[in-house]
Amino acid sequence: MATGNTTSSTISPLLPTLKAAALASFMDTGPTRQLVANYDMTNGSLVLPNYGTLSVAALTEGVPIGSVQQMSIGSATLSAVKYGAKVFLTDEAIERALRSGNEDLIAEAGRELGMAIGAQVDTLLVALFDGFSNSVGLAGTSLSVAEFGKAISTLRANNAPQPYYAVLHPHQAYDLFVDMKVPSTSAARNLEQVTARPFFEGYCLGVPVYTSANLTVDGFGDAKGGMFNRDAIAFGIEKDISIEEEREIGTGWYVAATMRFAYVERKDTYGVELYYDATL
Repeated sequence: MATGNTTSSTISPLLPTLKAAALASFMDTGPTRQLVANYDMTNGSLVLPNYGTLSVAALTEGVPIGSVQQMSIGSATLSAVKYGAKVFLTDEAIERALRSGNEDLIAEAGRELGMAIGAQVDTLLVALFDGFSNSVGLAGTSLSVAEFGKAISTLRANNAPQPYYAVLHPHQAYDLFVDMKVPSTSAARNLEQVTARPFFEGYCLGVPVYTSANLTVDGFGDAKGGMFNRDAIAFGIEKDISIEEEREIGTGWYVAATMRFAYVERKDTYGVELYYDATL
């Protein structure tokens, strides 16, 4: 008969299930982390150099290069911050899961934790689009193929290397593909092996389009999507998702998922903000 007295070892068999569910659901909340440059941060901090552009001059045969240029180095710094979320599991729920071998409840708790952190990561990354100096679009304007092409032209004019990626609010992507006369369930979804596949909607003018529901829609119904080369934004991980538990005597367990990471806009000219209507 269950007594309600759980020991520190009671929840231990369930923690691997919980962590596996958290890790599996982490990538199900947004595409952006998979599209930007990722770095390991073993010491919690990383300086990313940004080198300036050197000038090249015509040379005369037999005459050495006379002008020596200094490398102009700017930098972006990643400094890890700890993020986390916590749930509470009652003794009764844990004991029933252990007795019946049914770990669905525990896995569900893990999924919720993983999705919470994943959504936080994607939300922080897409918020960086607002910091790009280059912007196309106007409030209240629907995104069209012609407008999408302006973003591509802006990146090319800035010598941003390809490939480019676009992350849009789902309603912006809808307007874009309606203008293309191609539904969002385009053949490219089934034929292409692409990054962040669950969020991939298709191609427009050769640029893969992804959607994120983590883009904020303002009070006027507009959102700020982005088009960028992967080096426009840097994301660093010091410690991936970890699971910790803490006993609440007589009632149950607190289970927390934490992650230490950092993010920063690295190369401003490699990105463009797409400011368009995000309503249906």
